[in-house]
Amino acid sequence: MNEHVIYPIVRELRFELGITSDKKSSVTEIEKELVSGINADIFYLGVRKYVYGEKFSEDLDSLVQAKIIAGYYGARKALQLYSNKK
Repeated sequence: MNEHVIYPIVRELRFELGITSDKKSSVTEIEKELVSGINADIFYLGVRKYVYGEKFSEDLDSLVQAKIIAGYYGARKALQLYSNKK
């Protein structure tokens, strides 16, 4: 999952923020965790719905979209702040 999902997203976030990066640049643990959190949020929605039988008042697709938006902008902001500390 890292090579096909996490690392490409980290590289795109770095590119958007103007952080110098190439495919060989090591992804930091912080970057990996920030992006992995988006996947975890979506996965847990599925667990709540299909394992625990929780009913959602909102459409599941809308919840997934909201999780992606929140995770993306949160990861983007955190990466921006973190990269300024280096």
